[in-house]
Order: sequence, then structure tokens, then C-alpha cells
Amino acid sequence: WTPAVSALFTGSSIILQTLFALAAFRALELDADELAGALLFFAAVNVEATGAAILLILVWAASSERWRVIGGFSMTAIVLVVLGLLFLPGWSLEFIRVVLANWRMDLLPGTYPLFESWFPGVGTRLARGLAIAALVILVFEWRAAFGKDLRWLYWTVSLTAAMTPLFGVPFTLPLLVFSFPAFTLVLSIMEQRWGLLGRF
Repeated sequence: WTPAVSALFTGSSIILQTLFALAAFRALELDADELAGALLFFAAVNVEATGAAILLILVWAASSERWRVIGGFSMTAIVLVVLGLLFLPGWSLEFIRVVLANWRMDLLPGTYPLFESWFPGVGTRLARGLAIAALVILVFEWRAAFGKDLRWLYWTVSLTAAMTPLFGVPFTLPLLVFSFPAFTLVLSIMEQRWGLLGRF
């Protein structure tokens, strides 16, 4: 699809980050919690796309008392940050600068400028209402996911990934690749529940 092609042509790391996040789910299924935490850290480069989903997984791990996931995430973060500071002391400021530059690029407008151009005068209020509605939905979905199994968590993470662009943060086209697993999940459920019509 278009975001994946765009990610390939621009050299975006979001495809690898999506694979790391999916591999983390597989590690959770196999009870390799430390590995799952480490993989989640590698999926956290583009925080504007992956941050909310990763936060949900870490909070779910705490609610399920799977502390090794948080331990693996924290250990990987500490080791890599220390190694980075040893070899390139100014990398953290450079990383923050790059994240802010990505947010300012606005190649794919966020909901606020998009709604302002579509609905002059009321666009900002509509975008704010959409962001609040998305946040309320996610609050209820997150609360329902705590303590539940991995299938429930996968659904909630997929919903979070798909709804993250609605919060109004600038979102470049390649970052939509992170919501592709949500799309495939919806298609698989349609096939399971609707039979021939779902396959069509």
C-alpha cells in the first residue's frame, strides 16, 4: 500500500519498528518477556507513531505482573543509552532535534490543519473534538485490556496504532505503516465472521 512504498523510498525505519513490535508480541506468546521488552525498545524510535502503543504494552505488562517485560525494556534502554553516550556524547540532543524536525515537516497534515482547510472557522474545534473522542475511546479500551490475554492486548494495541494520527500530531505518510497490523486484524476478523462475504 502507499505508506509502505513511501517508507521504502524514503528509507524510513518504521517498517523495521513494526516488525520489532510484532516480534515482541510473538515473544510474549512464548513467555520470553525480557526479549519482548528489548524488542519493544527497538520499536520506539518514531515515538509519534509507536509511543502510545508501546506505553500500552508496558502498562499491560505491569497490570499482568509480567515485570520482566519492563525489565527487558529498561535494561536495553540503559545499555544502549550508556553505549551511545560513550561513543557519541551529543547523540541525545541530536535525537531530540531530529524528532522535533520530523514533527515540523508536516508532510502529511495532522488533523488540525486538515480540518481547518476543510471546515474554515470550525475546523479547529472539530479536530479537537475528534482528538478528545479518540482519547476517551482509548481510555475505556485500555482499561478493558488490563489483565486480559494477548489477543485482547493485540486488538487494543492495533486500535491505539490506528487512532494515534487522530490526536493531531504531525504524521508523515510512512508512519502509517505501523497501523498496517490493525488493518490485517480487521480483515482476518471479517473473514472469520462473514464467511464468503468476508473473504470477498
